[in-house]
Amino acid sequence: MTWSPFRLVIATYSVPCKFWVFFATHGVKNIRIFHKDSILNLIDMKHREVTMNNTYKLQIIDFAEKCYRTNKAEYKKRGQDDPSKIKQDIYYGKLAEYAVWLTYTDINQECTKPDLAIYRGKNKSYSADMVVNRSHNLHVKSQLLKQAEQFGLSWMFQKNDPLVKSPLLSDYVVLCVTLNANKVRVYEPIKAKDLVKKYKKPKKKQLQSTKLALYGKDIGIEL
Repeated sequence: MTWSPFRLVIATYSVPCKFWVFFATHGVKNIRIFHKDSILNLIDMKHREVTMNNTYKLQIIDFAEKCYRTNKAEYKKRGQDDPSKIKQDIYYGKLAEYAVWLTYTDINQECTKPDLAIYRGKNKSYSADMVVNRSHNLHVKSQLLKQAEQFGLSWMFQKNDPLVKSPLLSDYVVLCVTLNANKVRVYEPIKAKDLVKKYKKPKKKQLQSTKLALYGKDIGIEL
């Protein structure tokens, strides 16, 4: 199914603590009413595929290069000594964030832009990657298509990330699959609290001490 143009109509409903959003697609018959959480939904779709333009790609490439240079010593301590692989991983992670940002700005939602500031490893934060409408905290996770085809759909999380143990009501996880260096598939956000009991040990033993895995088959997501 392709992503089709639509117009957004917003109205308030006079019931306490309720806010409704009307998404209309080419005619009254197709009007659907959503609760405020469905501001994040992708309109009758389970995912959207986003193709990145060259301007954003160049920004992400520059970010990856600067991030690597700033944290080169830290990567070496972790046993990561392949500059090309490190920069590629940084690129793909930020590419997914841009895809999510474009997904929501394209449907006229207020969404903070991906952070391009360069931090040292010791200053790593678990804060949200972006915020939609000043109320929904989005945490973006991505996996490469070739890895998904080889090992199955899964996304890695840090064990000590509060998102996996004690998420806020406003926290959402946005899962992505990076199809290639230009295109990302963005799935609908999932409430982080609904995922707390879904995390499992990664299949790779070397990751089990620091990571938790979320498997697509456990949450109804397929390629």
